[in-house]
Amino acid sequence: MIRKNHALTDEEKQQQALVLESSLPPEEQAIKKAQHQRETLQQDIVQARASGASEADVFQMRSQIYDQETAERFALSDQKKAIWDARFAHYREQRQGILMGEGMTDADKENEIQALQDELFNHNEQRRLATLDRMADNQVQ
Repeated sequence: MIRKNHALTDEEKQQQALVLESSLPPEEQAIKKAQHQRETLQQDIVQARASGASEADVFQMRSQIYDQETAERFALSDQKKAIWDARFAHYREQRQGILMGEGMTDADKENEIQALQDELFNHNEQRRLATLDRMADNQVQ
């Protein structure tokens, strides 16, 4: 397998993969080409956002690869993610305040955190919180 060949550089691996792809039937080549375009677009979007690109800029980038409807679905998904991220960040701040609070037992802190979760998130969202909290706690450490 090309990707596991440690004797090759990344560029050589990429070149060999392109040679192999060129031997595929035209339909499969088109699928691979579209996949590469999506991967490149995603990398470009990450770089553009890091450089301060607006959502309109990202929409324009997606519109060059996808049809209008698909680009709009991505934009809506981005908006939902931004709203979720803001809600989660607010929750994390409130949770941290509870955890750092003095004069509360561990049970009191757990009850306060549960009440906060009940206030900010629905049942399905709450199922994700334990995992997301662990991940966020690990990033802080």
